[in-house]
Amino acid sequence: MIRVSPHSTVATSLPTEITLVSWNMQKAGSPHHSADMAGLISAHDPDLMFVQEASDTTIEAGHLGGHFAPSWSYPWPGGPATGVATMSKSPPAAVTAARAPWRELIVATPKVSLLSHYALANGEILLAINVHLMNFETWSPFMLRAQLDALGQAMARHKGPIILAGDFNTWNARRLATVEALTARFGLCEVEEFPPGRATGDPGNKPLRRLLGIDAQLPLDRVYIRGFRTLAAEVPHTRSSDHRPIVVTIGLVQ
Repeated sequence: MIRVSPHSTVATSLPTEITLVSWNMQKAGSPHHSADMAGLISAHDPDLMFVQEASDTTIEAGHLGGHFAPSWSYPWPGGPATGVATMSKSPPAAVTAARAPWRELIVATPKVSLLSHYALANGEILLAINVHLMNFETWSPFMLRAQLDALGQAMARHKGPIILAGDFNTWNARRLATVEALTARFGLCEVEEFPPGRATGDPGNKPLRRLLGIDAQLPLDRVYIRGFRTLAAEVPHTRSSDHRPIVVTIGLVQ
């Protein structure tokens, strides 16, 4: 893992009311990504920020510190690394990366998730999991299931509150059911209080959608929680990615 930036020494724990921003920034390939990132941080002042398809050379998180876990080098071996980054106002007690045991079909890329433990203001420990799940797998979601099972092992060991969020690539009903089976097993509920019509990822052109069986009405980016209640949820507009960010505010259930 590569540290993105140091954390402030002021905050030693996260509050019991947390604002999370989760965003797939499409390999930071747009000239607008820096402005979009700064705008999201300025507008929402997140306690936690999960970024997927982040670049190790382009993360600019303002006052947030965090960690980056590389997935692969794009578009060539040895090129700029992309992966997931988890940033926060207070430093985690522990951070681990979970690399998928498989590579995707077609593009042969691996996927990686970051698992971070944070002290909360009430003394509990939060497990925050930033996920980017397997994508190109058309016949059976067995690779997706294997990746989720590895994350499930960490959730099984954790007795406190959990946030599981990121790009789930839930573009058909079978893939979504696989994710929901895992979250239900560990008592997580999805944040659903978004405005209507919250398709968060660009499903691509119609011929490709038909070929892969993509349901354009299913959001790709999601948030699941345990031990929290939802206070607010929205999907802001940005210019620099084929995914729209999601912003949720949740409060710890006492």
